[in-house]
Amino acid sequence: MIFVLDPDTLDIKWWRAGATDHQHDSDWENGAITSFSNNMTGARKGHSDIVRIDVDTGQPSTIVDGKDHSIFSIINARQNKTAFDTRMITSSTQGWALEVDDNDKLVFSFINTYDNEMGTLLHLSEAYRVKPSYFTHEFWEDCGS
Repeated sequence: MIFVLDPDTLDIKWWRAGATDHQHDSDWENGAITSFSNNMTGARKGHSDIVRIDVDTGQPSTIVDGKDHSIFSIINARQNKTAFDTRMITSSTQGWALEVDDNDKLVFSFINTYDNEMGTLLHLSEAYRVKPSYFTHEFWEDCGS
């Protein structure tokens, strides 16, 4: 269940149940709420999705189908729209960061592997892609110190 609360009174201003399952990391995006749905029960069990809920109509839509990308995380995963009009997703328990475009096409993938032979993965909670201008020249010089 997703709630929108008035920060001063804590009154519930909007809510929606059933569109997501064990969701987290909800964000406002152009009159909608996007959320990482773990999908731990029901028909989508075993694949996590990114779900968009239109605030005016309450209608949900799956904007990243986890089954298509084999995404599944039960805790601590994230999803964010980037400055590049893509979506960065971390599937934390898979140790995986992936980025998809608006057509759900994979444009970046990183797996946080600890032991390649054993297939051991390290938890990865969040990832960002930033523009090259984000860091100053001095920042990069200090990294080598």
